[in-house]
Amino acid sequence: MALFRILVNAAWGYGFKLIVAIVLTPLIYLGHYVIAYYLKKKEVVI
Repeated sequence: MALFRILVNAAWGYGFKLIVAIVLTPLIYLGHYVIAYYLKKKEVVI
């Protein structure tokens, strides 16, 4: 029974981290694009 609880807890932890990684990856790329666009725009103005 204790081994089962450990495995369930490990599966939930892994699944949660996987979902967070999948959700955050597009947001990181979006942030990178926005920063690059802002810096390029700022360089052109100067």
